Amino acid sequence: MGSNNSKADILEEILRIEDEIRRIKKDSTYLSIRRNLRNLESIGFGNPTVTIPSPDDLDVHVMVPRRSSEMKDIISRYRERRSEYEERIMRLFGRRKKLEEELFG
Repeated sequence: MGSNNSKADILEEILRIEDEIRRIKKDSTYLSIRRNLRNLESIGFGNPTVTIPSPDDLDVHVMVPRRSSEMKDIISRYRERRSEYEERIMRLFGRRKKLEEELFG
């Protein structure tokens, strides 16, 4: 059985990981990427062109025709950016789970 000091270190690391997960999930860029992707994927009827922040620079807006290859490319880039954040979150969840198993047996 581990010492109380090492258990405290593990618990502290778990708390740091949880803080990092929370920070990533509340990151304004991540939230904008998720919101913009959700909006693009739910576009139905309306204007034949869409103005949306560029996935490469959210401060720059681009105007693209709906249902065009350009729009598909933008959606693909948004998905890639979202995946980057989600992969970081999943790695942190994995690390936290290992530490919890180590701590609680």
